[in-house]
Amino acid sequence: MKVSFKSFFLWFLIIVLAQSCATIEYETQLSDAQLVSVYNNVASKDSSIIAIIAPYKATLEKKMERPIGYSAKSMSKSEPEGYLNNLIADIVLKETQLYLEKNGIDIIPDFCLLNMGGLRASLPAGVIKVRNIYEIMPFDNLITIVTIRKEEAQSLFDYVAHSRGMPLSGAQMGIRNGQAVDIKIDGKPFNDAIEVYHVVTSDYLADGGDHMHFFSDPVKRYETTYLVRNAIINYIETLNRQDEIIDIELDKRIYIE
Repeated sequence: MKVSFKSFFLWFLIIVLAQSCATIEYETQLSDAQLVSVYNNVASKDSSIIAIIAPYKATLEKKMERPIGYSAKSMSKSEPEGYLNNLIADIVLKETQLYLEKNGIDIIPDFCLLNMGGLRASLPAGVIKVRNIYEIMPFDNLITIVTIRKEEAQSLFDYVAHSRGMPLSGAQMGIRNGQAVDIKIDGKPFNDAIEVYHVVTSDYLADGGDHMHFFSDPVKRYETTYLVRNAIINYIETLNRQDEIIDIELDKRIYIE
């Protein structure tokens, strides 16, 4: 029997949609992001495909509209620090610490570094929905811990200074003439006697994305199975269950002299 490419693609799409929408566990959210893209960029061009996948899209839309918490104010990214920069970096560091403890992994993270380009939207004030987190973090990046030498750590902080700020948690620094100064990690001065630092980041950045070449030759690298986006969702949901809201203040973790 001769099968057209269109028919083959249609049945393939149906199978993918059915499998992806059969569960609401966060581990399948990789497919959720892809499904939105497929529907908007492929399915919308063919009415026959729209009719078939419409029920699955409805399920996905319901999932995306699910409220998970509440924000005290609107938060955007900014330089050298911003409400959203600080919030996301803090969340990822805290969730990574919990993940490592839960899984019995003997790594104590020193600080977290993410990138401005990875934050694609602002967080609105009021009710936070799953959709809001997908808009902020649309990439399916995994949390990764990279162990780097002190020389590479210095390059990392100089990179942040040259960039006039990045999402950073667990460390503080000033920027003077494009260079990092007065660096502190967990409130303690950057110490040349410490040989290595455990940095929480994403697999994309650990691979050298956004010109983060100081991660290219690590002492050690540990890649979790935890998506950055899922860490954000889980943290907000946990706060919500405790009747707490999302709020954060600027604390001069990065400042320009």
